Amino acid sequence: HVTPQGGEKVVIKAGDFVVFPKGMKSQWEVVKQLKKHYKHS
Repeated sequence: HVTPQGGEKVVIKAGDFVVFPKGMKSQWEVVKQLKKHYKHS
């Protein structure tokens, strides 16, 4: 689960593609092992 600062909790599940805006602040609740892939531009 990801909760953006000042926002609502969002559930991200297997197969989802997610893009976070530059400078976004959030809190993560990791409920099972995951892999994160990053692309910096």
